[in-house]
Amino acid sequence: MYLRMMWAVAAVSFLVGCKTVKIENGEIPQEYLGVAQQFVGDYQGKFNGFAGTLHMELQGNKMVLSYSNSFGDDIVDPRCESDIGNLVEIEASGSEEKPEIDGAVFEFFPNLCNTRIDGDYLYLSIDKKDGEMRIGVRLLERYDRWTECRTEWDGRSHRRICEDKVEPRYIWGRFTRPLN
Repeated sequence: MYLRMMWAVAAVSFLVGCKTVKIENGEIPQEYLGVAQQFVGDYQGKFNGFAGTLHMELQGNKMVLSYSNSFGDDIVDPRCESDIGNLVEIEASGSEEKPEIDGAVFEFFPNLCNTRIDGDYLYLSIDKKDGEMRIGVRLLERYDRWTECRTEWDGRSHRRICEDKVEPRYIWGRFTRPLN
């Protein structure tokens, strides 16, 4: 669990110049509600190679994210019965007068696929380009673990030095919709 949290912190802090805004109960703070409204709608794209629709809506001041495709409403696999939970963080930039939202983190529950999916969060990166609103989505699938060894000569003898390595593997997706 510690590694998951460490990767979660690292994943959201990669946006330089942004501040992380913690969200309680999925409710967007009042100063970001107007900005959040621009993300409401249906986005077409692919996740993990499968075409689908990412849907964002505001229910009061709570941003709700859902997914659907021809197989159902599970973003990973219909057999997983996974769920997208509450919004837990947004990455904000800009000024207090003109705030921007550059990313978001939603809880994720892999349910029946918890042995196949290590991720507890869906990470969204958001940008506007070429007349489109673009959302990149990633979910931690697993950690690849291995031991890397090398032999060093210290002038008198050879020593074998081994290090445990960990690398995250993500499932990716990209969704777009025209700007309003």
